Amino acid sequence: MVQNAQQMEIWGKAFKDVEDRTITLTTGWSSIGYTPLVNLSVTTALTDYFSEATPGDVVKNQHEFAMFMSDGKGGGQWQGTLKYMKPGEGYMMHRLKESGHILLSLL
Repeated sequence: MVQNAQQMEIWGKAFKDVEDRTITLTTGWSSIGYTPLVNLSVTTALTDYFSEATPGDVVKNQHEFAMFMSDGKGGGQWQGTLKYMKPGEGYMMHRLKESGHILLSLL
């Protein structure tokens, strides 16, 4: 417990360029870092992946998961207990499609 207000210096680099925020995914499980500085919904954080997502793809952390589900109209949505991706947490992504490497750009 701190009795008096304290200042703490935090430094680092914000990843602004798409190239710095891009992760290569392969078929199967890939570890992915979460580079945004704020919590974002899974749908928002994985917007760039939407056109590549296959029903059954999964993103998870240690305690929660979301699976991409078809909406029956050619689109889909992320469903599950994982609602928000958070800075400082590690995630795993399971990709079903066998189209080789794709790039995942987190907002």
